[in-house]
Amino acid sequence: MTGLSNVDQCHLLRELAALPAGIWIRCSGRSMEPAICRDDWVRIESARAVKIGDIVLFQGTRANVLHRIVLRIPATPWLVHCGDATGNPGLLHRSQVVGRATLPSRRLPPASTRIAVVYITRTAARKAISVLLGKLTTARISAYPEE
Repeated sequence: MTGLSNVDQCHLLRELAALPAGIWIRCSGRSMEPAICRDDWVRIESARAVKIGDIVLFQGTRANVLHRIVLRIPATPWLVHCGDATGNPGLLHRSQVVGRATLPSRRLPPASTRIAVVYITRTAARKAISVLLGKLTTARISAYPEE
């Protein structure tokens, strides 16, 4: 699919995945080993509902990525993904999902779940501290007007 932008590729792949036969893609990385190895062919189908443990194809910043969903953030469209071999979780919006790989779902290793929980907790704590510091700074400025 050379010549197409990443966004255009995702739109095209999403349409093809919605067909009854889905679409077959060839994997080029090693982040999902041993479940999916480099040069493996994987069938991608439309992903109406994404569950924890599903392997999804999504639009990354530079390329399409195939990773496992390890956590859903309740009451939001945000998902935490992680490659089985990497252990580095990331955050993705539901709208970035192109489709779901049709592989047998397997139970998540406890380490992947712990990593995802730690990631979300740290991110939430940083955001809360940032908001709190912003409010404190604003309160301090308004409490001490210039003389």
